[in-house]
Amino acid sequence: MSTTMLTGSESQRQFVLSLGDKPRAYPTWNIFGDLITPIITGRETAGGLVILEAVIPAKGGPPLHVHHREDEAFYVVEGRFLYECGSQRAEGGPGTYVFLPRDIPHCFQNIGEKTGKMITICQPAGAELFFEEVSRIPGPPDPAKIGPVSQKWGMELLGPPMAMR
Repeated sequence: MSTTMLTGSESQRQFVLSLGDKPRAYPTWNIFGDLITPIITGRETAGGLVILEAVIPAKGGPPLHVHHREDEAFYVVEGRFLYECGSQRAEGGPGTYVFLPRDIPHCFQNIGEKTGKMITICQPAGAELFFEEVSRIPGPPDPAKIGPVSQKWGMELLGPPMAMR
């Protein structure tokens, strides 16, 4: 990743250019089968936002949860997903864009037969720190272990993934 510092009134911000033919600057985190790779983080955006690539296996997806600090948006690149935001549900394939405001319970599931891929944007940044910490929790998903990490980063676990309901 190439980073150029700006001068003058923009000296606290960075111009970031990451060419697609270069290796990724960040590791991929395995979050209980979902593969999350940061594209750009709060480190490069002065905490403004984080952009992640999410590779989700068939029937995969997170538990029902809520973010208290950030809004979240998804852009489907491959596959078919079902989204739940509050009491509303919608599904879509490539080209689908979903905006999920903070403080509203939500989750999603890859309802396709193959692995799916999304670009996830969280604003402000910080969700990447949650994913990094959760990726270090050994064993199968355990709400007793994930819950305190969620709370630390302004999130709450509210229920099981869609596949288990």
